[in-house]
Amino acid sequence: MEAIPQHVTSCAQSAHFHSLAQAIDAQQVMQAAVAIQQIPAPTFDEQRRAEHVRDRFIAAGLRDVSIDALHNAVGRWPGADPARPALLVSAHTDTVFPAGTDLTVREESGRLYGPGLGDNSLGVAALVALAALFAMHDIHPSADIWFAANSREEGLGNLDGIRAIWNALGARLGAAIVIEGMALGRVYHAGIAVRRLHVVCRAPGGHSWLHFGQPSAVHGLIDLGARILALTPPHKPRTTFNIGLIHGGHSVNSLACEAELYLDLRSEEPACLQALERVVRECIDAAGQAPLLTFTTTVVGDR
Repeated sequence: MEAIPQHVTSCAQSAHFHSLAQAIDAQQVMQAAVAIQQIPAPTFDEQRRAEHVRDRFIAAGLRDVSIDALHNAVGRWPGADPARPALLVSAHTDTVFPAGTDLTVREESGRLYGPGLGDNSLGVAALVALAALFAMHDIHPSADIWFAANSREEGLGNLDGIRAIWNALGARLGAAIVIEGMALGRVYHAGIAVRRLHVVCRAPGGHSWLHFGQPSAVHGLIDLGARILALTPPHKPRTTFNIGLIHGGHSVNSLACEAELYLDLRSEEPACLQALERVVRECIDAAGQAPLLTFTTTVVGDR
């Protein structure tokens, strides 16, 4: 792992790299990014964007181009020795923005702004540009290179897209590079452990006036949230939590029968993530001690 920064530096300083870099048309890449961004692709609904990328892969001359059942678009650039472990280069196609989002792009002071443009339309555009660059310069690598525009990276997608690609190609792969539009210019060579929980609180319900004092699922969920927010995860290794979604209740004058939240837990170390999850589950157990309240916890993300 320690050799990776030196290897990247060596490649970046090579004459061959600079000759290829000079051939990149940044304006063209940005135009491609905007064209990709204009195709809505919420998690689980990436098919149209996958079809666009598939067509670009075919135009670049990739082999074995296909789209699978999860809307992953993949293609292969052949290497001199197909028996050698292949390289996977990928960029995710889905966006955090829901269907119906206004995708208008605006320019201010030389910068482009638009929902999902950086994460990850620019990354997908870079992936397509790389494939085109290989074709333009007739590059013949020593091993196969698989290009993949993968789905289901965001939110509750739980990396299902890249998992499917790995299941299909894993035995053939020796290394992988992931392109993220918001991280261009940086090289990350470590991962973050992620665990996501869906917590549902249930109560009998009632009327806000007639049954005041009886438990409410919303109140129970707020109590749980306060317990979680009082936690102090370690700074080293960096460990974080976030209540990203919260729903519940029926009307302003009803005691809620049901309320739910989605909790994102992360850490640089799996052991610290497991410790944080244990403490969170203790908070859930404590909140569930209130009369007539029940809590159900489901793991919806494990990365």
